[in-house]
Amino acid sequence: MVIGNPDETPSDAGDPGIVGAHRADDASELAVGEPPAPPFDSAGRLVDDDGWSGLDELIIAGLAAGWSYGQCAEELGGRVSARTIRRKMTDPAFRAEVDARQEELMEQAVRAMSRLVMRAVIVVGDSLTADLVPDRLRGAREVLTQLVRLRV
Repeated sequence: MVIGNPDETPSDAGDPGIVGAHRADDASELAVGEPPAPPFDSAGRLVDDDGWSGLDELIIAGLAAGWSYGQCAEELGGRVSARTIRRKMTDPAFRAEVDARQEELMEQAVRAMSRLVMRAVIVVGDSLTADLVPDRLRGAREVLTQLVRLRV
């Protein structure tokens, strides 16, 4: 059955007990039935498309950001212990997800820093024309130091 026109009468619908419904003659119509069950893990917790619960997602995000197990547990308000986080990290799939998220954060940071490089170079270059000699010398020293580091 599908949801039909609410103005239909029971006799128009073909099913005397359901007003506003009719039989699906066209496969393109949305059939009424049970909605798909949300995904749950073995403990009955709702999980996302990747198979991680909401709490797991928070743990993964915290660990990827560099939090220790203890910091992560504390930031999550005692919803999980450092010991539980340590145990979760023994799961190769969980550890791989933390590593992947950490790599993703690093790539984002590198991209953000790369966008700032030219601004920093301009600031250092501007220091070479500063009014005070010590400021010009610091600018020159910075240019030479960074050039040596980049060449090594």
